Amino acid sequence: MTPISQNTPPPALQEKDKQEEEKWTIERIVDEVFLNLAGTTEIITIEENGRSIPVKKYYRQARELMKWIPIARPSPEFIINICDLTPRVRKEIQSIIAYRETLQYVLTQAVGRIFENLDFGYYHLSVARNLKVRVEH
Repeated sequence: MTPISQNTPPPALQEKDKQEEEKWTIERIVDEVFLNLAGTTEIITIEENGRSIPVKKYYRQARELMKWIPIARPSPEFIINICDLTPRVRKEIQSIIAYRETLQYVLTQAVGRIFENLDFGYYHLSVARNLKVRVEH
């Protein structure tokens, strides 16, 4: 049994401080944004029978936009709702907001993974070059 000094915070607080100080790379932010988006569900009500079903919100949006992004001018934007991101991911997005190109890279890479999961070839050949992503509050 190791005694804890009165000047040392309890282990649980030390772990929390360690997590808050942990720096994320740009690729980690991309991964976390993707995971947040991929796991977000919404309830859709079918008009014909009034039945409600859960669907993956951002996969649904990607499916709807996939056919329009290559041909529409201007290309439709993929919208991310900031409320669907965890507080830590929001904080990381906020920290790179001044770096417009980096922010756009993070968002398009994360959203691109959703499109890749739906149709890898079509995404890279037709959608990727025209993909525009915007975050809404």
